[in-house]
Amino acid sequence: DQEQTHKLLRGGVVVGCISDLASPMQGCKVDFLGAMKYRLLARPEFISKWFPEGLTVSAAENAPAVMFTRKDMLHYKILQRVLGEAIKVKAIHYVPSNDQFMKMISLGYAYGMVPDWQSKTLRSKGEVVEVHERAHDSVKHYWHCWNIDSMPLKTLSKRLVNKAKILLS
Repeated sequence: DQEQTHKLLRGGVVVGCISDLASPMQGCKVDFLGAMKYRLLARPEFISKWFPEGLTVSAAENAPAVMFTRKDMLHYKILQRVLGEAIKVKAIHYVPSNDQFMKMISLGYAYGMVPDWQSKTLRSKGEVVEVHERAHDSVKHYWHCWNIDSMPLKTLSKRLVNKAKILLS
């Protein structure tokens, strides 16, 4: 995910990455791409079953959640901000696939943080809804790449930055 890709660039595994870190590391340049809004979503039936009294610490800890990987901290960050304390979710499905991640939520197996672009259609139909009106966050994204004289990298960077600025505006 976006928090971990910066480590791949630093390690020389990739020549560029998208990250939520604004500062370029030595030898690299960075471009702001835009912000992506994420919401804590679930099916209405899931909310009725697991959050009958709303988003509480107990409900958030006991309801099955879906996260991208074990390093995905956005879910915990949002819950801590809304609930006012750190919690530990007891049942987590780790699903490192955008489509399957959304499917877990849309089928009612779990609740989780989903970007607006991915959930827009299901939200408009009422198939998934926000677990809590304050359980959302906008994550800024940046393109980082090595500052080297490479035409393929310059071309890739230009196209990626231009397209991302359109999609994330």
